[in-house]
Amino acid sequence: RRLATTVKAAAVASVAAPLLRRAGVGSKLAAIVPVPVESVRHVLELVSPISPDVMTDVATRAAPAVAGVARLARRYARSHVRYLVVRSVLRRVAREKTRRVEYAVRVAPIVAAYGVKKPLIKRKKLPSQRDAAWLAMHRWGSAEMRRVIA
Repeated sequence: RRLATTVKAAAVASVAAPLLRRAGVGSKLAAIVPVPVESVRHVLELVSPISPDVMTDVATRAAPAVAGVARLARRYARSHVRYLVVRSVLRRVAREKTRRVEYAVRVAPIVAAYGVKKPLIKRKKLPSQRDAAWLAMHRWGSAEMRRVIA
């Protein structure tokens, strides 16, 4: 049984690897390692418990989502580059204010976490449980503040 599984995995890898390389590297490698779609379909029919038609249908339906994720990634990259440029300019122009704002932005989540945890810790009935919860919270808060300051 293991031998059959190994053979199936090798067959899938021998067909999938060139496809992945073709997608990742580009046209130079695609010209070197041509893989016809029919051979992929044939291997899928042999080793996959899922019908190749189902795989094709899933790929067709997933294509718009993949394209949407790619667009979102491009927008995020543009936005991040814009942020980095503005931040570097502000660090030169208004160094002290930028430093204060960046520090406040990094500290705000820690302070908010304390505000959220306070009522939860107050609900604990035993003082020893409350003390242990505060100790754990202070350990986390001090580690985060060390990271912010460093």
